[in-house]
Amino acid sequence: MTTNGGTEMTTMSESSMGAKCVAEKKGLSEQRRTAARLLWEKVVTGSIVASKFISILTTRRQTYAQVDEEGHVFWHIKLMFAAPQFALIPLTLLINVFIIKFYLDDIGVSAAFIAFFQIFSRSFDVLTDPMMAHISDNLTHTRYGRRIPYMMLAPLYAVAFFLLVSPPEDPDAAAYWFGGSYLFFYFCDTLVNVPFQALGPELTDDSDERTSLYMW
Repeated sequence: MTTNGGTEMTTMSESSMGAKCVAEKKGLSEQRRTAARLLWEKVVTGSIVASKFISILTTRRQTYAQVDEEGHVFWHIKLMFAAPQFALIPLTLLINVFIIKFYLDDIGVSAAFIAFFQIFSRSFDVLTDPMMAHISDNLTHTRYGRRIPYMMLAPLYAVAFFLLVSPPEDPDAAAYWFGGSYLFFYFCDTLVNVPFQALGPELTDDSDERTSLYMW
């Protein structure tokens, strides 16, 4: 009996020590499990976000209000998108060809002044175009969207053109008048045309339809 009792006590003591060792090992395992669980949760969260993003991309075309069931932009939308170019392209051609000749031959402005202000004005676009793109993309939140409020400023083109064709008679004064009004014209072009050009890709995500928009 004593022997059996001693054996049982020895067995219980060994079991206790073994349980303690197992607990210690289990503690290390719990840390690893916690780290693995956290990593798994991050993986699952990332996969959910990725799946939602892919779902948005695959169904995005259905969210465009300007396209039909086949993904084609309605013809009247294309016509309205193309309409401003019917006025802008001839106006730009008129300024860059005939207005230059008008200042050189009729007003007598030096060709060096004309060339300098043309280069300066177009170089100024290097700064203003990205700035306007950032303002329209990230800082504009209106009920009319991010593009239309700036497109409604298109009458500024008329103001700038009127200033260009109304120089003073003095050639020296007319040179600086040309510089200021020419710069103002292309500033208006940045203000209106950059948001306008950004509107096209927002009408459809189909590459062929986007090409069709800009070809009208």
